[in-house]
Amino acid sequence: FAMYAALGITLVIYLPLLAIIATVGAPPEGIHAAAQANPEGLVAEAVDRYLGTPGYWLVIGAGILSMLSALSANLYGASRVAFSMARDRTLPRQIGQVRGRAGTPAIAVITTGLMMVVIVLAVDNVAAAGAAASLIFLVSFAMVHCTAILTLRRSGEVRLPLLPVLGVIFCLALAIFQAVVVPEAGRVAALWLGVGVVLYLMALAPGARLADVSAEAKDPELARSRGRNPLVLAPTANPASTASLSNVAATVCTPNAGKVVLLSVLRPDQIPDDAMIRDAKDILAESFGQNLDVTASPETLFTVASDVWEEIARVANEHSCETVLLGLPRIEKSGVETRMEGLISAIDANVVIVRAPTRWRISEATRILVPVRGQRVHSPLRARLFASLSRTTPPDLTFVQTLPSATRVEAQRRQRLMIQRLARDEAAGPYQVEIDLVDDPIASIVSRASESDLLVMGMESRRRHKPSIGPFALEVARRSTVPLILLGCRYYAGSFSARGFVQAVSAIQKPGGRRRDDNW
Repeated sequence: FAMYAALGITLVIYLPLLAIIATVGAPPEGIHAAAQANPEGLVAEAVDRYLGTPGYWLVIGAGILSMLSALSANLYGASRVAFSMARDRTLPRQIGQVRGRAGTPAIAVITTGLMMVVIVLAVDNVAAAGAAASLIFLVSFAMVHCTAILTLRRSGEVRLPLLPVLGVIFCLALAIFQAVVVPEAGRVAALWLGVGVVLYLMALAPGARLADVSAEAKDPELARSRGRNPLVLAPTANPASTASLSNVAATVCTPNAGKVVLLSVLRPDQIPDDAMIRDAKDILAESFGQNLDVTASPETLFTVASDVWEEIARVANEHSCETVLLGLPRIEKSGVETRMEGLISAIDANVVIVRAPTRWRISEATRILVPVRGQRVHSPLRARLFASLSRTTPPDLTFVQTLPSATRVEAQRRQRLMIQRLARDEAAGPYQVEIDLVDDPIASIVSRASESDLLVMGMESRRRHKPSIGPFALEVARRSTVPLILLGCRYYAGSFSARGFVQAVSAIQKPGGRRRDDNW
C-alpha cells in the first residue's frame, strides 16, 4: 500500500506542475522551443516567469534535494542487493559483513558508492553513465519478473501470470530502447555485466554453489520453488542395518521436496524362500518408519535379478537418482571391495557409503570429525549433509588435515588458511580447524575418530572423474569402529571456466542421481 500511496502522491504533485509549466510558464514562442533551447533549465525558467527570482531558486533547490534523494535511494537500494548477493556468495563474502549495533552493511554501501564513482569517471558523459545505470536496473528488474514467473509455474500455476509477464516485456523493451538511443550506455552496461559474469565463473561459482546447496538443505521450500525433486536411492539387504541407513538417506534427501527410493533386490532362486521374503518386508518396514520420522517421502521398490550389483546400477540410472546411498559391507569379505568399486564406477550419481551400528541415528552425532585435503570435489555433499543436520542442533565439526612432520611453517600456514576457507564455506554451525603433523596419517585419523561420534570422509577421484573408495579410506574403515560416512561427489572435467559454468547453472539440474549398492 505504501508504494502505491507514494506513487499517487507523486502524481498529484507533478501532474498539476506540468500543466502549469506547459501553460502559464510557457514563453511566447511555445514550450517546445524553450525545451529545445534549454532542456535542463526548462522548469526553473518556467517558474521564474510567474513567481520571479524566489520561485526560480526554489525550483533549483528542490531539484538538488530531489537529485540527492534519488542518489541516496539508489545507493542504499543497490548496496542492499550487493549485500544479499554477498550472503549468497555470488559476490565476495566480505561485502556481506555488517557494522555496528544496527547491523549496517557498511562494506556494501562503500563498495557500491565506489563503483558509482568508477562509472562516472570512466564515462565522460554523465548522462550516458546515468543511462547505463538505468539499463542495468531494467535488466535486473526483468530477471526478478522472470524469477516470479518460474516460482509461480513450479508451484502449480498453469496459466502465465499477467503482471510479471508484462514486467518482463516492458523492462526488456525499455532496456533495448535505452541501449539504442544511448549507445555508450549500452556498451558500458554490456561491459559491466560481462565483467560480472567472468568474475562469477572464474572465482565465485564454487562458493556460490555451496551456499546454494546449504540454503536448499536448510529451507526445503527453496528446492521445491526451483522445481527440484531429487531422488536418493537406498538399496537395503540387511534388516539389522536398514534403520540407520534409511535415517542417513532421509537426512541427505531434501525434506518435502526430494524422495527416498528404498530398493530390495531378490534373486530368482530366493523367491520361494519365505525367510528371504520376510527379510525384505522387515527391511522396508524399518526404512519406511525411519523416513516418516524425518519427513522424507519414501517410495519402496522390489525387483528380481540374478546379479544384485548390476540391478542396483540399472535402477539408479533408470530412475535418474541424484544420490545413491550404500551400506559398507564387511571389508574383509572376498570380492566385496572389487564389486563395490565396480558398482560405484558404473553409476552416474553422487555416492554416499554408510557404516553404522544397528538403529543408529545420525542426529545422535554431536561431534563430527572431517578429514580433508583442501580439495572441494566433495564439498557440495558435505555442505548439504552439515546443513541438514543444522536444522535441529548443529553439531560441532572438526576439520583436520594431516601433513608430514617435516612440513615447513609457511606451508602449514597456507594449508591452514585453505582449510579454514573450506570449513567456512561448508559448515552450517560451530567448527574448528586442526593441522596434524604426523608420519602416519591413518593412525592419527583413527585416534581422533575414537573421540568423535561420526567420521565423515571424502572418497578419492579417479578416471572419468568418478569417485573411488580408495585404499586410504578402506584402511581407516578397517582400523576404526566409529560410525563412518564416505562421500563421493561427481564433478565435471574440462577447463576451469567450463566447470564454473556448470556450477553456475547447478540450480537448474535434473532431479535425482543414479546408482546404488547391494548387500552389506
